[in-house]
Amino acid sequence: SGALSGGLFTFLCIYLCFYSFLVQIVLICLFSHFSGHTGHAIDMNTFLDDPEFAEIIVRAEQAIECGVLPERISQGSSGSYFVKDCKGKTIGVFKPKSEEPYGHLNPKWTKYFHKICCPCCFGRGCLVPNQGYLSEAGACLVDDKLGLGVVPKTKVVWLVSETFNYSAIDRAKSRGKKYALEKVPKVAKKFNRIGLPPKVGSFQLFVEGYKEADYWLRKFEADPLPENTRKEFQSQFERLVILDYVIRNTGILWLFDCSYPFHWAWLSQAQVPFSQETRDLVLPRISDMNFVQDLCEDLHELFKTDKGFDKATFENQMSVMRGQVRLHFNYLICHNFSGVYFRIWKKTKLLFN
Repeated sequence: SGALSGGLFTFLCIYLCFYSFLVQIVLICLFSHFSGHTGHAIDMNTFLDDPEFAEIIVRAEQAIECGVLPERISQGSSGSYFVKDCKGKTIGVFKPKSEEPYGHLNPKWTKYFHKICCPCCFGRGCLVPNQGYLSEAGACLVDDKLGLGVVPKTKVVWLVSETFNYSAIDRAKSRGKKYALEKVPKVAKKFNRIGLPPKVGSFQLFVEGYKEADYWLRKFEADPLPENTRKEFQSQFERLVILDYVIRNTGILWLFDCSYPFHWAWLSQAQVPFSQETRDLVLPRISDMNFVQDLCEDLHELFKTDKGFDKATFENQMSVMRGQVRLHFNYLICHNFSGVYFRIWKKTKLLFN
């Protein structure tokens, strides 16, 4: 009887282990079915209108498959990554939506404590939270439409890598699916995806040989530029000013928020009138309301891809942008003033402070 009871106990243990394993497989299948995007990242990255950019993304995906993984950038207040090709050369910067400053998977805790401990100071009131990746792609779109050429090409991309910051649940699901693939291949074949889920974010092409603006500004103060280089720099600066005005890369022009001025406003270059070259480039476009409407429609196509897209909020943003284009630029460029912004800011600060 002892041998019988021992054999029965062994059978029960084996049965329970097998039952537990089946339960895990079923749960993994359910999680896989209800966990949002289930396709491979490669299926989500289609850029038929830009084969050159598409080729770069393919190189990034191939590098990740070969084990050359994106490297987290230490600077900044969010999770952003240098993406490399198979040879280890940096080809882009990827900023996942879920790891933005106020994203739930931001690996840097500064902004998380900011959100929890100082909710009254939670970001700028003029910005939609957790859509920074779209703003980066949108800035590139505006830059391209205006022909400015100051923003490196940036698009919305899906990537997956072990080095990205994933939740414990996502990593556990990934391990479970890989285990199931080894033990029960027929069941695992029914999974929509094996491995970690792809992340959506902005992918900006990496530019070689550049340094931060502060470095050059300090250098220019100590060592004045040759005349031809100074003119080229002034031209690029004017284009930057135009882009900042159109996309409202600050909260200053909402007159009740004086905390976010344009940081270039105090530079000597900001006091120089716009060149005729810049005016000839921009005025024919921004004075054409059909052009402005086309720009708004292109931005709508971009922003509506986000699951948190709110049409009313977007329309308000576009109304503000149209106002920026018509009121500010038709005055600043047509009247040939560049330094007027600095005077507006000083007046506003006196009024409200």
